[in-house]
Amino acid sequence: LPLVHGFAAKRIKKILHIPNSVLIKQGFFCTSTWLKVGEGTGLADTFIIAYAPITIGRGCAFSYRNMIISSTHDYNDFGTVIASPITIGDNVWFGGNVTVLPGVTIGSNTVIGAGSVVTHDIPSGVVDVGNPCKVLREITEKDSIKFH
Repeated sequence: LPLVHGFAAKRIKKILHIPNSVLIKQGFFCTSTWLKVGEGTGLADTFIIAYAPITIGRGCAFSYRNMIISSTHDYNDFGTVIASPITIGDNVWFGGNVTVLPGVTIGSNTVIGAGSVVTHDIPSGVVDVGNPCKVLREITEKDSIKFH
C-alpha cells in the first residue's frame, strides 16, 4: 500500500498530533485523538479504536491489517463501553494481522508475530506469538547481528 501523501497525511498528523517523522500508509484509521505516537514509527493499514489513551513508542513498525482496540463491552449491558489504556514501548515490530486488546502494555524491543492476539502484558526484549500471544523466546545479540 502506498504512503498517504500531501494534504491527507498532513491533515491526519495535525488532527492526531502525530510527529512528521511518522509514516502513515493507506488504510490507517483511528476513532479519536486519544493517540500518542513516537518519532519514526510506521503505521501501515492500522485500525485503532481509541476510547482510552493509546501510546505507541518511537521506532515501532506495524505490518498490514493490525488492530489496536482499547475498549470492550459490559457482558450484561452491550451498550456500556469499558475502556482501558494501551501502552506500546519503543522499537516494537508487529507482523501482519495482530490484534492488541484493552489494558495491555507491550515492552520495548519486542516482536509480535503475525496473527497474534495480545490479551495481556508482554515484557521487553522478547518474541511473542499466538492466540493468545505468548513469549516464544528472548531476543539475543545473535538476532541483532542477523537482522542488521
